[in-house]
Amino acid sequence: MLSGRINLGVQGLTMRKTKTQILAALLCLLFSLPSQAAAEYFKRLTLDQAITTALRNNRIRMVSHYEIAIAEEQYQQALSAYWPSLSLQAQLQRKDEDTTYSFPGLQAAIPTPAGNLTTRVPESQMILAGRDLGTASLNLTYPIYTGGQRNSLRKQARFGVDIAKAGARRADLQVIYDTRRYYYAGILTAKLRDLAWEHLNSLKVTRDLTYALYQGGSLKANKIDYLRTEIAVSVAESFHTEFSARHKATLAALSQSMGIHWDTELTLASKQFPQHAAKSTTLEQAINDAMRFNPDNEILHLAVKVNEAGIEEARSSFSPKIALTSSINYLESSFDGGVTNGTNRNSWTLGIALNMPLFDGFSSRHKESAARAKHTRSQEQKLLLEQGLAAQVKSLLLEIDRANKLSDIGAKGADFAADNRRLSVMAYQQNTVPVDDMIEAHLQEAIMKSNLFRAQHDQLLYTANLDFVLGGQLLNNGVYPR
Repeated sequence: MLSGRINLGVQGLTMRKTKTQILAALLCLLFSLPSQAAAEYFKRLTLDQAITTALRNNRIRMVSHYEIAIAEEQYQQALSAYWPSLSLQAQLQRKDEDTTYSFPGLQAAIPTPAGNLTTRVPESQMILAGRDLGTASLNLTYPIYTGGQRNSLRKQARFGVDIAKAGARRADLQVIYDTRRYYYAGILTAKLRDLAWEHLNSLKVTRDLTYALYQGGSLKANKIDYLRTEIAVSVAESFHTEFSARHKATLAALSQSMGIHWDTELTLASKQFPQHAAKSTTLEQAINDAMRFNPDNEILHLAVKVNEAGIEEARSSFSPKIALTSSINYLESSFDGGVTNGTNRNSWTLGIALNMPLFDGFSSRHKESAARAKHTRSQEQKLLLEQGLAAQVKSLLLEIDRANKLSDIGAKGADFAADNRRLSVMAYQQNTVPVDDMIEAHLQEAIMKSNLFRAQHDQLLYTANLDFVLGGQLLNNGVYPR
């Protein structure tokens, strides 16, 4: 490609001390208010607030903005091939001596009426140019025909911009999905932590009762009963410690996804899982949406087009390149004469340049073959991705259906388990059931409620994952503009 570049050469005020102090106080007050508001903001954080903050602060999203900017500049760079290139060249040099020409001498016969007159021109040395020489030229090159190379490069750059925009959309969807995922995990770990705390307190009461009966010599409880309640308390305490730590780790991950400082204190606005208005969809419709709106599929679709244009670029290697050339020249010498006389000092040229490839060791042929192979590979990658998307959509719909059913089953089981635990504690206090039944009732309720919480969490998680795969078409992402 014929290208070029254009090279071109080309107060204070003072304030009084009191005013400065007043201004400083106002600035401190101004900056302290948003900080306090932000602290309150993060102490009752909703999901929508978390997503909005993440889309504003997350570094991944900022990187995607620069990817678009880079692609836009590369596109403008490709368009520059349609413009003429203009360059200024200048040179100043001094030689060791003047440039001269030695005349060897000449003897000639001149015919006259009286006969031939023989004359002789002696040898001489003439100065052609002085030892100091300065030149300047303004050169213009305008490509007329490139064999399709300019157009193919323009297409590739334009598709590169579209790929960067699709990548930015994917980054937005990834930020939204990650924020949802961590927010849901925060609610789950909080509910499991509170569940373990509830059973821990209940078991402590039972343990203290059993210990009092055992120490009082009652026949209602013995040391084995007391030890069993101590074990149950230890198990509940360990679960509470574990889920407390997991909850803190989840909030730290949520802070990172939101792009806020790592030591920012977060508190979720609700301990209940949020409800989303996800539109109903069938398997066929969901797969069609994935093929149309999934950013990865869009990127591969654009990559196929880029490689198509790459074939055109490789094929242009067989074609001649034609350009219009022009130049304006100026010469300055320390010697005013010879080839540097006044007539030769200013000049211009206009012409047409042709570059015709004849043989390059089969490089152009192999370049075209490689471009065709890249095109075929990108087509196969797109087909492979489409198959994977269809399988992923089907799997996610099955997981959502499973989580829905488990949630319904878990809700009923949790109610039964709560009644069973309450009655078992009352019965144990009245010495109508052994301590094993009471501990088992606690365990059953903990299992049923934790299964319910996990099913509710999985409902939201798989729905958010499906929304990510469908390119944001399942849930309402319109409230989070780019």
